[in-house]
Amino acid sequence: MGCYDLTIAINNIGARWSDPIDIWCTLHPDKMVGWRADRARAGYPQAARHISHIPADGIDEGCEYRFPNQPSSGSSGLFAVKLAMDEDCDRIVLAGVPMSPEIGHHDDGKPWDECKAYLPAWQWALPMLKGRVKSMGGWTAEQLGQPNTDWFAARTA
Repeated sequence: MGCYDLTIAINNIGARWSDPIDIWCTLHPDKMVGWRADRARAGYPQAARHISHIPADGIDEGCEYRFPNQPSSGSSGLFAVKLAMDEDCDRIVLAGVPMSPEIGHHDDGKPWDECKAYLPAWQWALPMLKGRVKSMGGWTAEQLGQPNTDWFAARTA
């Protein structure tokens, strides 16, 4: 559908993604050392940058995880969107960020009821995400739409 200028991995998926990662972010910095070791054991190249909201072993940079005036956390997924926007990405595609409780986590597929606590932040952010962010599935795709070739080809004003 399109070419990607930047790849951002979230949480433990970074240990499973075999392609290069530009930014690996998390709101669980205590787990990054283990995830980085898992990625190295798999023989994958290390990410260029490791970012969290607080300093920790295995983290290269600290960064505010919320948009200005964002009332609450939107999970690591919304943090990744913020980082992409901070990097001036104008077409952001979410994969594995459905924010649908019934879909669950990629790890076990069990319902993720805690997801509901993060939806208010996503709802708050929707006006600034629409048109710039698309999603491959779930609630985020329902709200933001799915990417297509026309969207990739469009330029921002």
